[in-house]
Amino acid sequence: MFCTCSLQINQDSESLVICGILCSGCAYYISGVVMQERGPVFVTAFNPLGMVIIAVLGSFILSEKLNLGRYITTSMS
Repeated sequence: MFCTCSLQINQDSESLVICGILCSGCAYYISGVVMQERGPVFVTAFNPLGMVIIAVLGSFILSEKLNLGRYITTSMS
């Protein structure tokens, strides 16, 4: 009863993992620097703004469709 499925890791998946790690690291570093300079309230206040920017850029760059539900969910968080 062993699983015989295998996960094939190729260059594309490795680059996605590395890009994700680097982008997350950059985001945490920038948040830390801003938190030291301006305080935690500043970082917390602009955290939802990042979600809005990502939604807008995703619609333009990746041609994603935005629904009204996504706008409402983004504005509520």
